[in-house]
Amino acid sequence: MTSVRYLAAGTCLAAAGLLATALPAVAAPLPGLSAAYSVSASAVNTTRTLVFTVTNSDILATHGFSFTLTLPLGITRPGAGTSTCVDTTVSDTPPDPGGIVIPPFRTALPADVLYIDGILSGATPSCTITIPVTAAGQGVYPTCAANIADLTGPTTLGSCASIYFEEPYASKGGSAG
Repeated sequence: MTSVRYLAAGTCLAAAGLLATALPAVAAPLPGLSAAYSVSASAVNTTRTLVFTVTNSDILATHGFSFTLTLPLGITRPGAGTSTCVDTTVSDTPPDPGGIVIPPFRTALPADVLYIDGILSGATPSCTITIPVTAAGQGVYPTCAANIADLTGPTTLGSCASIYFEEPYASKGGSAG
């Protein structure tokens, strides 16, 4: 009778050990990506900024990120982008796809496309990518999740960011924003 008890207790311990090791590990949440314009309205041909913020959800982890941004049609970039993230690249040239040559006959795209990649350090709660933008025509220019492609690392935009560029009017003293 005693040997049966030991066997049953040993079997239970072994089964509990297997059960404990078989449970799936909980993955750390991915960093978040958000976008905002520096102002909500501005005069046409005035430089403003589009700011992407990558927020670290796990302060102990370092996360690499990359995405392709298509700016709204009518928005142009009067300068280079900057970043507070580690090893960040903001480029209008596609990344090297491992030696594959991009055909020389490729035509310009109808919108401004940027390729962005970088690292969010584990010691940093967030970092930003700042892109100068302007528009020559009056209108509302939204940047939404649909403008982001090939997203690796953070979760996609939760909401759109918009800016309104307007023509100056004489009744407003000749300028807006």
